[in-house]
Parts: sequence; C-alpha cells; structure tokens
Amino acid sequence: MFFLFGRRDGYRVATLSLVLFGTAPFFFELKEQVRSDTYFVGFLYGLFWYRTRMEMRGPGEFFSRATHLDAVILGSILTLMILMRSVSLAVLPALVLLDLVQRRRLTWTTIEAIAGALLIYYVQSQIFGNVEKGYAGGFHTEPQSLFAIVKLNLMQYIWNLRDFLSYGVEALDPISLAVFVVSLLMFAVGAVASNLKGPRLHDVFFLCYCGVLLVFATAASWSRYLIPLMPIFFYYVIFGIQTSVSWVAPRAAAYAMLAYVLVVGSMYVSIYATWINFGPFPSGPMAPDYVAIHDELERASPADAVVMSQTHEWTLVRSGRKSAEAPRRLDGETWRQELVDYIDVADISYIIVRHADLMRTGFYAHERWDQTDLPELRAWVEQTSDFVEISRHGPYRLYQKVGDGK
Repeated sequence: MFFLFGRRDGYRVATLSLVLFGTAPFFFELKEQVRSDTYFVGFLYGLFWYRTRMEMRGPGEFFSRATHLDAVILGSILTLMILMRSVSLAVLPALVLLDLVQRRRLTWTTIEAIAGALLIYYVQSQIFGNVEKGYAGGFHTEPQSLFAIVKLNLMQYIWNLRDFLSYGVEALDPISLAVFVVSLLMFAVGAVASNLKGPRLHDVFFLCYCGVLLVFATAASWSRYLIPLMPIFFYYVIFGIQTSVSWVAPRAAAYAMLAYVLVVGSMYVSIYATWINFGPFPSGPMAPDYVAIHDELERASPADAVVMSQTHEWTLVRSGRKSAEAPRRLDGETWRQELVDYIDVADISYIIVRHADLMRTGFYAHERWDQTDLPELRAWVEQTSDFVEISRHGPYRLYQKVGDGK
C-alpha cells in the first residue's frame, strides 16, 4: 500500500493514510479472528500494486507487448482472491473498465488473466461445488426491491463508516459528526483529484465494489465488508486535504494533514480506552469459562462419549471426546422430532449450550447484546426430561443424557 499510494502522490500521503488504517481499533479487534477478509486484502492490494507497476513500464511495453508472464501473475492472484472471497469478482469488471479508459480496448494481458482465473474457478466449482449459488439469492432485479435494498445498504454503510470516525463517547458526538462530515468532503475531493490525474485499478475497483455492496441484500457484517475499501478511503481523505489546502496555502498542506491525523488519532485513543478489551479473551475457545466447561466435560464423561456443541471442532480438541455439530437451523413443524432423531442417530449423550454472552461484543457492533446458541435448542434441552444440567460456567451449560455418564 505504501508504494501503491506513495509512488505517484507522495510518500507523505501514503504514510499518513496507512497510519490511519493500520492503527484503527476496528482492525485491532479483528486481530484475534481468523477471517478470509484480512487475507483477501493482502492479495487485493498486491494485485493493485502489480497492475500499477505494469503501467509504470510505459504504454509501449505494457500494451503493445504485454507478456504472458504478467497475465500468469495477474491470473494467479485473481484465482486466489476469487477462491478466498466471492466478492473478488468485482475486480474483473474493474480490470476491463480500466483497460477501456486507458486504451479504449481490452489488452491481451487482461483477457488472458481473467480467462485463466475464471477457468480455474469453473473447474474447482465443478469438482467441489459452487458455494456462490447461495449468494445469488441476495441479488434482486425487481426495481422496488432493489431500490429498498440500495437505500438500506447505503444508510448502513454510512452508519458503519461513521463508527470508524467516532470518539465512542456520547458527549463528544458533535465533534465526531463534524470530523465525519469534513472527512466525507475531503474524500470526495481526493477521489476526484486522484481520478483526474489518471485512474488506477484501485480507483475503478472502489466504484465496482461499492456497486456490489449496495445491491447485495444482507442483514449483517456491514463493517466487515468495508475492510477492503478503508485504505483507499483514508488515502482519498488525506489526498483530498493535501489537494484542497494546497490551492489556498501550499505550505500549510502538511500541517493540515497532520492535524487531521491527530484528531482521528484522539478518536482511536478514546475507543481503545473505553471499548477495547486488552485482558483475557472474553469469549471463544480461549475464554476461562469455555475451558472450564470442557474440563468438566472431560471429568464427567467416558472417553467414548459423543458431545453436541456449536463449536464441535474445539470441543474435540479440548476434551478429546467425539463431537457432533449442533443443527444450524431449527424451524418448521417437525424440528423437535428431527432434533430427537438426530441425537439418537448420532448417539449424543452430552450437550454444551452457550446460554448467553453478556459481555459487550465490541464498539463496532453498535450495542451490547446477548448471544445465544440456537434459542430453540436451548429451550428444548432445558425443558426435556431426557437431559439434565450437570455443570455451568459463565454463559456455558453442560447437559448429560439421563442414565449416561461415568
């Protein structure tokens, strides 16, 4: 990112942009999570950098004598990205549009890279199945539904972007709002100024990716989907400040950019101080209560016991007991009987249920809520006479089938 933004617009802009991106509390919260989004961002910006590097060689070598090696490298990165995150498909129209803007035609490098990536994607989907079919249901073509989805997504993404630039303290909301409005204005100036100097792949991708986000129907993860855009967003803001202030007072541009970074930095400090947990893991497989409930399971159950758990992989690792995944959906008229049949067939004698996680889930979740594993399953196991609670630690409950045990 440093070389991508700095080569053309100055390393001061690149440095300040990456400081804002790299020190954001949101990404600190993500550091303990294994998410495809973070790896995807690495490949994405590697693609941006390589494509920009190709342009810097000059139009003759790049467009007239584009090498197969470039196509192979671009295609390989595209393939890894698409296999990792389906939304990577937004890069394909970005590559096509960039060629059309720069050369009024598609280059063989782009054609070969896209064709190779799509071919590999098609082959693996035929072998392992096409998981993207499920995402297709998130797109609507009816004008009324599409308009409602775009409106909802636009409001949500603006709301989530607002959280990136907030003190997290209600008394300071007016200052946060003022900074957010200034940021949006500078973002607009920076985006226009960058594209007027000549659009690059990340400029075009920003538009294509936003288009996908706006039309895709989703009910959560708005902050997560903004991760690939945040480096570009901060770059546009810093570049916008430099451009706009330079028109009036060129010597003051550096001080204006630094002042903005310090203000946003004070927001980060506020969130780190009031929201971010630096202590033991409050939830997940490393949480003390999670470890304790599995220690109890190991003491109470025979070695060949089968345990139902929403985190069945970790249950297997923690306790050494065979584990079965809890059903992901419990609905319809027959779900109770289906659940009983599932328990009988799998020979399940223990059930671990997370009753409620009362700890706050983080600043960027907007609120503190109780997380419950499958409310229907919890209600059933509490009411049935087939299982009895034998232990509880924090939000976790351990139930044993009547008549089983050591």
